[in-house]
Amino acid sequence: MREEVAREGLARFYIPVSHEYMRSDGKIEPSWMPVFYNPYSQVNRDLTVLALRAHMKLGGRIRTFVEPLAGSCVRSIRVLLESLNDYGIAYASDISQAAVELCKRNIELNDLNTRLFVEKSDARLFLLKLDNNGVPVDSIDIDPYGSPIYYLDAAIKSVGKEAIVSVTATDLGALTGRYKDVGLRRYSAYIYPSEFSKEIGARVLMGAFVRVSSYLERSAEPLMTFYHEHFLKAIFKIKRDRRSASNAINDLGFMCLDKDGNFKAAYRIGEPPELGCFKMVGPLWLGELWDESFIDAMMSEGKQLSFLSGEALKSLEVIYSEMKVKALGYYDIHYICSRLKLNVPPFSTLIKRLNELGYKASRTHFDRRGIRTNAPIELLEEIIKSLSQN
Repeated sequence: MREEVAREGLARFYIPVSHEYMRSDGKIEPSWMPVFYNPYSQVNRDLTVLALRAHMKLGGRIRTFVEPLAGSCVRSIRVLLESLNDYGIAYASDISQAAVELCKRNIELNDLNTRLFVEKSDARLFLLKLDNNGVPVDSIDIDPYGSPIYYLDAAIKSVGKEAIVSVTATDLGALTGRYKDVGLRRYSAYIYPSEFSKEIGARVLMGAFVRVSSYLERSAEPLMTFYHEHFLKAIFKIKRDRRSASNAINDLGFMCLDKDGNFKAAYRIGEPPELGCFKMVGPLWLGELWDESFIDAMMSEGKQLSFLSGEALKSLEVIYSEMKVKALGYYDIHYICSRLKLNVPPFSTLIKRLNELGYKASRTHFDRRGIRTNAPIELLEEIIKSLSQN
């Protein structure tokens, strides 16, 4: 098997090279490789690095990083080199012996033999063993091929008094309502397609995480949510705090959709919905998607790091604007214009007009065709109509 040394961030690592791993469009298919490595998830790993740096910038402590689904260990290596500097320790595992052997070679390549420890293990057993052995787990990153739901219990159980936990989901078909039965089985939620399905997927994922944290008597505070092409990522601060765990449950509920799939209203668990609710989506997270101080810290750290992908920084800039608009859901402007049989107006003009009328509005990172605004749909449609006549 031929190999080459690749680079991502400050990390160097061996990667197998063969035409057998290439799709017809010339791109690598990660699932065909003998050891999983997804080059298209660099932005995900960039955000892991930034999240840990932001947490420490805000006064948090991170001594250890844990990656129970390590693959080639690229993420753990990057965290040690880019976030934890000279003092942090990382623990990694993979069920594949080939992955473990490649990790060991990558660890040596980056001179991290005394700071990164890897072993062959089931991810859940590995997490519970760390807890049983008294390892202080300050940060965990769960990034499986598919759903992270199977690992949440073990991950949340293993953390110390306070930790940063990141989860990634690639089963977007289930989370966005295309496969309703799968979504119901995995996330115990009713999910239907809508014009803001990607945000619904994020809120369902976050809601599932908060529910698991709650019954384990941990509080889960969402710090950021991120969508990118083939995955959803959510980052939480976890604390051993029963009272806060109970409070977090109060931000769970349902989103009511009308017959066209538009957002109509939101209801906390226990609140009776009004008549006219065509579909109820959830349970899901109804609270904030982003912590403003945390996003500020991520952006501040990101501007200092020249080795990050431009994509990560651009996405954070959109999120920075988007989080200022306090609204559930977003509007697919192309969908609205298609329904109204109108041309799509310039987004900048549309946002400016909404701002002039006293409403907040922004592009959304969830969808290039979408706008997040606190304006009602009726007003938005009137503005689109007026702009199409100019």
